[in-house]
Formats: sequence, C-alpha cells, structure tokens
Amino acid sequence: MKRSNLLIALYLSLVFASGILVGAYGFRVYANSATNAPIKPKPSPAEYRKQYLSEMQTLLSLTPAQVARVNQIMDETDALFHEQHEKRNAAIKQIREGHLEKIRATLTAEQLPRFETWRLEREQRDKAERERREKAAQSAAQGSR
Repeated sequence: MKRSNLLIALYLSLVFASGILVGAYGFRVYANSATNAPIKPKPSPAEYRKQYLSEMQTLLSLTPAQVARVNQIMDETDALFHEQHEKRNAAIKQIREGHLEKIRATLTAEQLPRFETWRLEREQRDKAERERREKAAQSAAQGSR
C-alpha cells in the first residue's frame, strides 16, 4: 500500500514538472516570435498621399482633371486638419496654464520656488523621455527597412 502512494506522488510530480517545462518552452517560443515580428514603419504624409493617389488612379482610371481635383481636395482637407490640430493644441495649452495658476494660488510663498524648480525638472525629464522614444522608434523603423 505504501508503495502505491509513493508511485502516485512520483507520477503527479512528473506530470507537474512536465507541465512547467512545456509552459516555459511555449512562453519562450511565443515571446520570441512576438518580439521579433517585423515593424512596418508608418509612411510619411507625402508617401501616403502618393500611394493613395496611385491606388485611386489604378483602380478607378482617373482622368488628369480628376487627379488634379483629388489633389486639391486633399490639400483642403490637410489644411482643415492642421487648423483643428492648432485649435486643439491652443485649448490644451490654456487648460494647462489654468491648472498651473490654480496650483500656484494654492501654494505658499515658500513652496512656490520649490514647485517651479520641480515643475521645470519634470518637464525636462518628460522631454528627454519623449526624445528617447522618438529616437527608438526611428531606429526601429530604419532597422526594419
């Protein structure tokens, strides 16, 4: 009787160990293939526009007048997008300034200089982090070409 309990424990241990090994192997295979997936760089606006027009011309057999009109429409749309981005950026800047003014009004005269120093240091850290991410994205895009 004692021997069968020992065998059961041994078999359960082997099943458990094999599950760990299969799981570790599966994770390694999945993680490796997921991180090595090719990153397709986002086309520049000029490249996107050229591809868009090329596909339209091929698919729809556009006349030169239609191509000119589509270009004009794209220019107008681009200007509208730019205008809306500028409005949004101005609104966000106004909200940020209002936030800072409320914070400054809450702080004492002794706290204000420390707050300004901290805020500037934080802005510099954020800027450095953004630049690091942009640089990494650029190098990844160049590496996948």
